[in-house]
Amino acid sequence: AASMFFLNATDPATINATRQVMIGWGYKAQRFGHDILKKFAKKQTKAPPATVGKAPIKQQVIHFINKKMPGNLPKKTARALLDIEDDKIVPIIRDPINTTADTEAVFYFPGCGSERLFSQVGLATQAMLWQVGVQTVLPPGYLCCGYPQRGNGQFDKAEKMMTDNRVLFHRMANTLNYLDI
Repeated sequence: AASMFFLNATDPATINATRQVMIGWGYKAQRFGHDILKKFAKKQTKAPPATVGKAPIKQQVIHFINKKMPGNLPKKTARALLDIEDDKIVPIIRDPINTTADTEAVFYFPGCGSERLFSQVGLATQAMLWQVGVQTVLPPGYLCCGYPQRGNGQFDKAEKMMTDNRVLFHRMANTLNYLDI
């Protein structure tokens, strides 16, 4: 439920606070728990029992701590690092020295994974696009593609998100038609 709350959020303050609690503190607590309890989880991780249905609480706890969550993640989301969290603007990332209005433009939809969780992925992609000399158009605000909701069985919510995104992207393409995106 917490992960879906994080992925469904669109308000920058909510996203940044949730990210701090879940990834900043939560991942750190999970890694600490892993270091302390890994010797107790060896039996279950070496030869996990067959599962049918929901695992008992003990196995769920062992499964939660048997693999360390990633550490050294960026402290902020990609949008926060670039100061483009305002959902009222369409950011266009470009090198002002080497690009003009006629420079090739691409639309990049980072999605929630590479924008909120692993922002270094989204930033690396944008840096690569900057290096090759294209203008990169990003959608306004924090968006999610709907895939996590679909995977979680929330089909109606996923369909609504996908439809809303399509409408937004078409509006952006029409508004920015001079960029040929």
